[in-house]
Amino acid sequence: MKKEMKKMKFVLLAATACFALSCDDERDTINNDITGTYNLTSFRTEMPVDYDGNGTRSSDLMDETRCYDDSRLTINRDGTYILEENAVAINGTTSFCDARIVKGTWTRSGNSLTTTSDLEDGYVVDKYAFATDNGMSGNTMTITMAHADIPFRDAAGNPHLTSGTVEVTYTERPDSAY
Repeated sequence: MKKEMKKMKFVLLAATACFALSCDDERDTINNDITGTYNLTSFRTEMPVDYDGNGTRSSDLMDETRCYDDSRLTINRDGTYILEENAVAINGTTSFCDARIVKGTWTRSGNSLTTTSDLEDGYVVDKYAFATDNGMSGNTMTITMAHADIPFRDAAGNPHLTSGTVEVTYTERPDSAY
C-alpha cells in the first residue's frame, strides 16, 4: 500500500509539474510569435525621391521625413489590432504629418497575417507577410500596397502626392509581449 501511495504521489507530482510548465507563459500558443508591438522601420517606394530637399534621393521615405517615425502596429492576443499610422498630407503648398488610428481584428494563416477593419470610407482587409526573428532585427510584418500616396517635391520645392506601390515593414519591439 505504501509503495502504491508513493507511486500515486509521484504521478500526481509529475502531472502537476507538466501542467504548470505548459501554462507558464501565455505566449505559448499558436500565435505566440506574432503578438506584440511592431514599429515602422521601412517605407520603400519604387522610385527614389528627395522629399527633404537635401539633394539625396532615397527609396525609403523614412530617410526623407520623420513623419513616419511614430507609426506602429500592435497585435493583441485577443485577436484585435491597433495601427497607429502617420503619413505626409498636403494642403495646397503646405505639407504636414497626418495621424490616424485604425482598429480591427486579425487572423493568421501560416506566415500571413490578415487584418480587417471597418473604416468610415469602407471595409478594409490587409494582408501582411510575417517573418520570424532572424537573430538580428526581430520579427517583422511586411505589406505591399499598390496605389499608396507617395510624397515628392517639384523643381520649385512644392510638395505633391503621387500614387505608387510601396513596401511597408514593421519590426517587433523586443520588449513587447501582448
